[in-house]
This record gives sequence, C-alpha cells and structure tokens, in this order.
Amino acid sequence: MIRIALLAVLLAVAACGEAPTTGSAGASPTTSSSPAAKASPSAAAGPKVLFTKSGTGTAKTKIFTTPSEWQLIYTFNCANFGFAGNFIVTLYDGGSILIDLPVNASGKKGGDTIFEHNLSGPYYLDINSECKWTVVVKG
Repeated sequence: MIRIALLAVLLAVAACGEAPTTGSAGASPTTSSSPAAKASPSAAAGPKVLFTKSGTGTAKTKIFTTPSEWQLIYTFNCANFGFAGNFIVTLYDGGSILIDLPVNASGKKGGDTIFEHNLSGPYYLDINSECKWTVVVKG
C-alpha cells in the first residue's frame, strides 16, 4: 500500500517536472521557494530619515537633498497659542524658487504625511506657524 502511494506521488511529481526531496516514506515532496518570492532586506527597510526639525513659530530648515520619491511627515499643536492656529509649509529649491506648498492647515492640532513624487533635488522648507510643530523628511 505504501509503495502504491509513493509511486503515485512520484508520478505526480514527474508530471510537474519537479524532483521530490528526501524524507520519510509516505511524506509528500517539498520544493524550495524561488528567490523572487523572498523579500529583499532593502525593500523591508523603507525610506531613511533625511532630517527632523521641531520648533515654535516660523523657521527655515537646512537644505536637504531628496531622491525622486520622498515624504514629509508633520505634526502641529497649538495648545501654547491658546486657539486654533495656522501651519504652513512652503518648499523651495536650494535657492529662492518656490517649488510647492505641501501643507496649509489650520486647527488646534493636526498632522499628516505628504508624499512627493518625481521631485528630487536640494530643497529647504519655510515653516510659518504660531504653534509647536515637528517636521520629518524621509526619502
């Protein structure tokens, strides 16, 4: 009976074109997964932090260089202001050319992640707010 089951397994494997692995009698054959099916370590790592800055009020960040795909993560809290406030972030090239206005928010507090696509280069952020805030750029 075991010989018939083993023969059936071998015939099924031969029809698929795969060789069985060694193991105990009656055990089903196993195959290894392809390298493409395994996740690469770099894909799991995610974007790296390019810089972080926290403050209150207005500020300009240092110049940072981004890859073509990057993200701006921000939070603001206006408890120190006592009322709802504004939080505006303007993106400039390494000089003085306005590139984008990724954030124009108001409220007592807030936050979000802004994804930038096909936009690489040296940039800096001009932050205008009466609130406490934090910005993180990842790329």
